[in-house]
Amino acid sequence: MRTNEARAAAVRRRERNALRRLGALCAALALSLAGALAHFTGGAEGAVLGMHGATLLSDSAGGYVLVAVASFALSSALTLACVRLREQGRQSETKDREKAEPPSADQ
Repeated sequence: MRTNEARAAAVRRRERNALRRLGALCAALALSLAGALAHFTGGAEGAVLGMHGATLLSDSAGGYVLVAVASFALSSALTLACVRLREQGRQSETKDREKAEPPSADQ
């Protein structure tokens, strides 16, 4: 049977690994969204040269909307998955605690 320190170290290790994976996923998504944005807009300049915020005034603004909707849907799904994983982790942690605790004298 493992000690509490060993369990805590294992939990910290899992959390660190999960954060690293999520960070890499976030970077990959950001790069892919930037590539998708460049692809869908065709790299066209905006209506006002040198003003990058004015690209929404160009004819190819539909790509921006598509990328925004896709990124919102993906981030919502990722958030929902993380929340569910966290709840499952809490439930399994509670079950582990119940198994590890000896019954009290009152019972």
